[in-house]
Amino acid sequence: MATLLQSGILRITVATLSEEQSCFGELALFDSQQRSATAIAETDCQLLEVDREAFDRFADAFPEHAVVVYRRLGKIVSQRLRQASKDIGVLFQALVQEVKEASLGSRGSKTT
Repeated sequence: MATLLQSGILRITVATLSEEQSCFGELALFDSQQRSATAIAETDCQLLEVDREAFDRFADAFPEHAVVVYRRLGKIVSQRLRQASKDIGVLFQALVQEVKEASLGSRGSKTT
């Protein structure tokens, strides 16, 4: 089920949505996989939930409007994927640096 935040602030495990008309759970419109995050309301929120079956009926009845929604969802998903890729790169570089520093530190503490 995809959800559109109409007002309020939600914390979603690693991100915060505070922008009206933000959406989350949009992947549920594309597949039947388990959710990858949990949303917790930090203020009173107004939400609009759309389940996959309802969206499919909408898309069948109004394909010209569904195309617009799919394009917007594609843009949202691609932006989030690009950000996730950047975040993974930053985390990987930090891990590499930490391993190097730990390796150098353990060499310096060895006694021969």
